[in-house]
Amino acid sequence: ESNSGAKCLWTRQECDRNGLSDAFERLHEEHSMKKYGHDIACIAILSQILTTLLRETEGESPLPTVSEDIKRRIYSSTIFLRRNFMYDVSEEICAKQASLSRYYFSRNFKAVTGRTFREYLNLVRIEHANVLLTTTEKSISEIASLCGFGSVSHFIYTYKKSQNITPLAFRHKNKR
Repeated sequence: ESNSGAKCLWTRQECDRNGLSDAFERLHEEHSMKKYGHDIACIAILSQILTTLLRETEGESPLPTVSEDIKRRIYSSTIFLRRNFMYDVSEEICAKQASLSRYYFSRNFKAVTGRTFREYLNLVRIEHANVLLTTTEKSISEIASLCGFGSVSHFIYTYKKSQNITPLAFRHKNKR
């Protein structure tokens, strides 16, 4: 049975889209404030989170058998990527950092994150680009460079393919 669609890591955008970010914030608030009935409120919010997760993954194959050690290594690699996305980071570098062969790393990375290494790296880069596009006046060329894209044209192509809008159009639409 194929497990290519299974995932256990979610991006901030996915969590914002499906309401999980808000639910986790409410859960944290309820737990922190400890008002009368907070335990029941926490259970209700957790039920909502679990329901959302079940519905979001409906029809996906179950998580593959990936050891906790491999999951930790892959998670460590995602942190490494988020800290180093602006550099020329390759799948081979991350596999070596995780002490795994490239093939084994690649297969398990997709099983754990639900994305290929390249898809995940581009997603991280685009998330950072979105922040720069909405909070700075930096040029598209500067942003492409700061986000680790080798060229402006590759940045625009990747951005448009992922977001269905050009970076400049996104900036104009989301100007603060």
